[in-house]
Amino acid sequence: MQHNDKAYAYMLLTLPLTAGEESVVPLTSKEVANIAGKLDINDTRGIGQLIGLEEIQLMNLLSIGSEEAYRIRLLLDRNMPLAKLIEDCISREIDILTPFGKDYPARLVRLMGVYNCPVLFTKGNVELLKGYNIGINGIGGIRTTEEVKQGLRRFAGELARNEFGLISQDVPGACRYAVREMLAIDGRTVLIAQAGISACEQEMNREMADKMEHNLVIGLCHPDRNEDSKNTALRTRTLFALSQAAFVLSTDGRRGEQDAARQKLCDDLYVMESPECEANDTLLNKGFRQVRDMGEFSVPAAAQRWRRSDEYNQLSFL
Repeated sequence: MQHNDKAYAYMLLTLPLTAGEESVVPLTSKEVANIAGKLDINDTRGIGQLIGLEEIQLMNLLSIGSEEAYRIRLLLDRNMPLAKLIEDCISREIDILTPFGKDYPARLVRLMGVYNCPVLFTKGNVELLKGYNIGINGIGGIRTTEEVKQGLRRFAGELARNEFGLISQDVPGACRYAVREMLAIDGRTVLIAQAGISACEQEMNREMADKMEHNLVIGLCHPDRNEDSKNTALRTRTLFALSQAAFVLSTDGRRGEQDAARQKLCDDLYVMESPECEANDTLLNKGFRQVRDMGEFSVPAAAQRWRRSDEYNQLSFL
């Protein structure tokens, strides 16, 4: 886990360094982008040049007030807590990815821009993010019927046979069932934790944990945080942006799916017909197509379009 000055400054400015509440609120990706826009573009250090500056120097360099400069200095002075977090992550085989590193997913930068997730905590095979992946999203508390389970089992098999991986949030119910089915057939699996990576691992049984060693878990917050409700919409947007296509199994209308659709984070969006979840219908006029049965969805028929869409997006970005 190697970080240059830009990445180190970025982590100091944006990372929650403890599992609890921070004494000073970290900056968002957009706030850091605003700061970077005020710096000399010819200085290769980028935001790394802010490290070690006093409050008055920050005020002059960035043309900001004393309150904002004080906040930035406090964040940049967290060297010891950051060093401890990095050391702890290394001992637990957790990587910290920033947009300045080679392993941070280019899709997030390309599609989400300044609204991307500042830092990703990852454990496992990050190379899986470079392949073709299909996302599924849902909420807990919705009954998973035998019909839904059979459909997800067939859908997972079709994804694996057509060389697609599965990206899912770690949500009890249908999403977690789909993940287990994908792991059972050794399909590529990426799991986005609802809180810290440690809490996600504690929810796994031994068989699932062994399988995930060859796959990938992503966390958007401190690895030891047990709750992360403020990043609910960001997790959904991140899942969509990492996917060639995304399926919403269930929603309460407050998960960020409509924002993800408006921002065009994913070209192919689907929502499952569900008598158990009436809020699913609210997505039908928002760019989502309805799927009646996941098991009857033709992955081979859609596969070429999904791959072609991703190639087009990459060329458009270049």
